[in-house]
Amino acid sequence: MLFKKNIALLSIGALLSCLAPVHIHAEENPSPKKNFIIEQSASGRKLYGSSYWTSSNIREWLNSDAKNVQFTNQPPTSAKMKNFSYDKESGFLHSFSKEEYDAIAITKHRVNVTGFDKKSGVHDGGDLKLPLLRYYNPSITFSQSGLVLNRDKYYYKYENDKVFLLNVYEVYNYLQKRGTPLQKNISNEAKQKRNYYEDSIEWYTSSGGEDVGSEALITIDGITDASVRRRNANNSKGIVPAIHLKPEYKLKNGTMAKDLKIGDVLNFGIYNNVPIKWKVINKTEDGYPLLLSEEILDIKPFDTQGDESYAYSDTVNFNKEDVSVIDETYTPNEDQKDVQPPIIELLNKELINQTQKGEFTLDFKVTDNESGLDYIQLPNGNKVKSSSFKYIVSENTEYLFIAKDKAGNHRYYTVPVGNINTPSKVLVKSSGNANGWTNKDVKVDISASNQVGLHTSYTQDYRSKYHPIWETYTTYKGKRIKVSGSVELLNATESVDKINAQIGYAYASNKEYDSEYSLVKTWVIPKIIPLKTLKEQGQQTFEFISTVPNDYHSNFEPYTGMNIDVYKKDYKIKWTDLKFELLDDDDFKINKIELPNGKDILDSVYTDTLSKEGVYTYKVHDNRGMVTEKSIEVKIDKTSPTIDFEQSQTEWTNTDINIKVKTSDAQSGIDYTILPNESKVEKDIFNFKVYENGSYTFEVHDKAGNVTKKVLDIKNIDKEAPTFSTQENYIYENGKYDKTRRVITVIGKDNDSGMDSIQLPSGEWVKGDNATFTVSENGRYPFKLKDKAGNINSTSTNVTNIEKDSISGIQKTEYKLDGAETKEWTNYSEPFFVRKEGLTTITSRTYDKAGNVSKESTRMVKLDKTKPVNNQILIELK
Repeated sequence: MLFKKNIALLSIGALLSCLAPVHIHAEENPSPKKNFIIEQSASGRKLYGSSYWTSSNIREWLNSDAKNVQFTNQPPTSAKMKNFSYDKESGFLHSFSKEEYDAIAITKHRVNVTGFDKKSGVHDGGDLKLPLLRYYNPSITFSQSGLVLNRDKYYYKYENDKVFLLNVYEVYNYLQKRGTPLQKNISNEAKQKRNYYEDSIEWYTSSGGEDVGSEALITIDGITDASVRRRNANNSKGIVPAIHLKPEYKLKNGTMAKDLKIGDVLNFGIYNNVPIKWKVINKTEDGYPLLLSEEILDIKPFDTQGDESYAYSDTVNFNKEDVSVIDETYTPNEDQKDVQPPIIELLNKELINQTQKGEFTLDFKVTDNESGLDYIQLPNGNKVKSSSFKYIVSENTEYLFIAKDKAGNHRYYTVPVGNINTPSKVLVKSSGNANGWTNKDVKVDISASNQVGLHTSYTQDYRSKYHPIWETYTTYKGKRIKVSGSVELLNATESVDKINAQIGYAYASNKEYDSEYSLVKTWVIPKIIPLKTLKEQGQQTFEFISTVPNDYHSNFEPYTGMNIDVYKKDYKIKWTDLKFELLDDDDFKINKIELPNGKDILDSVYTDTLSKEGVYTYKVHDNRGMVTEKSIEVKIDKTSPTIDFEQSQTEWTNTDINIKVKTSDAQSGIDYTILPNESKVEKDIFNFKVYENGSYTFEVHDKAGNVTKKVLDIKNIDKEAPTFSTQENYIYENGKYDKTRRVITVIGKDNDSGMDSIQLPSGEWVKGDNATFTVSENGRYPFKLKDKAGNINSTSTNVTNIEKDSISGIQKTEYKLDGAETKEWTNYSEPFFVRKEGLTTITSRTYDKAGNVSKESTRMVKLDKTKPVNNQILIELK
């Protein structure tokens, strides 16, 4: 055994102590399947993000407990998502305790996918695409036609998740069917975090649907008269997580999860530094309660634009579920067995398909054969208890009836009425605001409500062109529309074979699905002209009359188009003198228009221009002998509002900056301000928090319609600590290196605010981006680097090669033996033998000529003379 002086040792124990513990969920995250990019779609995922749940940003964030979330696809960076980025945020589960994390069950659930995903083989079933709604209504089953009937027929995929978003059917099944309001408020913490001043926002489901050549996600509204809406995946909307708890988990109040009841509210987990409040919205037969966040916990995009989607997630791959809810079974409320809502039947349904001259009466019957009927809420807000009732309808709109049974099940039943042939009337429309304020001359248009139509010319190089919806003063059911004009081909960069120019109209038709009504967008295309004909024969003229079908409900839209993909622009055509005329206009006519100045206009249509403030009264005489009188108030404000900013910090800082925003308008007053995050504030003075450098645009509107935009540039935030490099050198003096001292050089670098100073091991701060420190002892020397924003980085240098004895030289080395063989301190002059059997401890020390003594070094040797024989060990000290 050789002993050496001045040798640095690193034990295995010390090495292991440097390693941070890593939490690995081995069974939950096996190696994922071989990944691939889903076939490129016409859905514009590179432009609008992807509705595909499996590898979406939001799924990977929700299921992560990491400080730094790894994203399979394009991460949600500030460059892409601005104020709603979350690539630098910890995972949703990061602040949950280990006990809470383990208490969340892995749920196997159904998520909708698109036909593009199905084509790539990433789906488990379904043979229908989930349609994207076009007409909004408080009833989910009315807006999302066929949802209950086809929920397991839409393209779907099974996924295992700890945290997930409800699909649209689950929202209906577990919320609206129980009568739970769909609107959710944004948590105060999310408002502060996102600078959001509105109380509520739509929230995401996991359901991706598709339209002709495009896809979107279904969001839940509940704020307006809409229950659901369609949004692109890169829109920032509310996040409302759902989880299942394991039945045997004991809550902090001592309650077992399996004993929770539907409707119970509880705190579980932490997000944004506050406990999360959940509500039990369903429960499986084996005791897994389904929890849904009571509030919108954050506002985030579902997925970032910029790339196509990978088929699988690199980070969320739970191997086996704890609970499966793929059947989406509805559990009745406590102490109830009834799971079916009441049935509402319209007994005289034929009336809504026949043209009516005025109001008419709907006759209803409601049945509930299990728990029994509790009440029916009528469209006017009144409630009735009778299972048979009548309701008078007098205008073309949707009428919502809500029936509740005694078990708490709710039926939302909407009757769309669009067949009342309302008499024509006089229309007096002002371009001014409803409050009377305007920032320009006011146009007053006077006409009859039956004077609808279209006359226009334009070029078209895209799939579909929809013109303004005609005024729904009456029903167009069964009425004749005359269409005329001409079309020509201007350019084609691809073959014109099989490509057609199309002329027609679209409308909302009244359909019945599974005893419930719905509105479906329907197209009538009476005229098709091949582009090949236009190329060979030139401009084509057309004229035809089309009768609007009897399933018409509302939203008559003149339409032109070509049968090409949504994003293609390989063909350009020109429409000239395109006219849509209503032939059946009931002969109503305006005879005379009496202006405010007393002048008579003997015409059926007139536009007046008002440039001064005041109250203007118009009298319109029609051919039925009636006079319609209307007054228009004009208040003019042409001065733009002002906006000013006050920053809490103008010097370099490593904290967020608070901006005090002050808006003002001397005349009409401030209406609202649109913030950089696209939310709206209806205050004159408010605060806006900035988290990172960038340009922030504020858009303030006054009540007259004047708009001022102002950009605030923030350049003084630096939250990144400086980087550094270090080096050690011997001191070179008088032509030789002094090995008893070392110079440590630390060089700092900071790309944002710049270096401020470096702290030496002595505690002294040295200004600048580099510093040196001379040491004469081996050891570890700490340094700190600070930038001008106050960020600090720490490092240390371990010096091991200073030779303390290089000046005076070695005087002697001593050793002693303890154990099997003993010897007191003895001068070492040459190697020696240890001969006695057993364990012997050898201790050595060295003296230099100045009298300094080294630390003692100790080693143990064991001599075993049992065969094979080893009678001695040679010991050499160096």
